[in-house]
Amino acid sequence: MKFFILCFILLMSGCSNLSAFFEYEHISSLPNGRPFNSKSETSTDIFFGGLRYRQNGWVVDGGLGQELSSDLVGDNPFARFRVGKEVSLSKKK
Repeated sequence: MKFFILCFILLMSGCSNLSAFFEYEHISSLPNGRPFNSKSETSTDIFFGGLRYRQNGWVVDGGLGQELSSDLVGDNPFARFRVGKEVSLSKKK
């Protein structure tokens, strides 16, 4: 995984569509308790930082995160790699 993240950073380092991101993320189980609960067995809070690349609606990001609130299996830091497609909900004029 470290090798993949390093390759991603090196390949995208010269791109103008590359940006850094820092974000706070709360994840909780909807069926087990109320949404956005703070129970350690059904939720977690994570701070992430990394690189994000956007091109033609596609988004690729990778980064490292520090788990802040519960007992996820594994030790900090956590790695995240995501690929997604952004779709406009309104027509452009």
